Amino acid sequence: MLGNISGRGKNTLTFVDSILSRPQTFKVDILSSEDKVLASASHTFIPTSPNLAVYENNPLYGFMFHKEMTGTHRLEGREVTFTAFPFFFSASNRVEDILGYDWRTNIGGTETRNSVTYRTPENVAGTSQVSVKASNRDRIMQSAEKSFMVQFGNQ
Repeated sequence: MLGNISGRGKNTLTFVDSILSRPQTFKVDILSSEDKVLASASHTFIPTSPNLAVYENNPLYGFMFHKEMTGTHRLEGREVTFTAFPFFFSASNRVEDILGYDWRTNIGGTETRNSVTYRTPENVAGTSQVSVKASNRDRIMQSAEKSFMVQFGNQ
């Protein structure tokens, strides 16, 4: 029994494990008013490491969820906006204050927001490595990184 979080009308449980998580098995019993077991089920939850996905935020079509940034991204226009999506973090959304972002390129400069826009200089062609790290400021073990290349100009 879990005290006041167990009982009639209760249907949620929030569980926070230690820093080094391990699989946890939870069992749920549904009892009658006479404490007779009407139904029972158990499930083992396996911790998942935080993950980071990056998508282009197209001004016309919105987030291009059908193509995650990996490998090399060919820049079609003069600018592109990328947005980071953190998964399996203890945050309710991707722009929550407890999440920190660090975008970097091999030509310098950093950005600390969830999204970043890069513009191609005129008459320049080449590739640039883009990397982003997301981290939870309150939980040191929650961080993830992603890197990919952006190809720009006529090559």
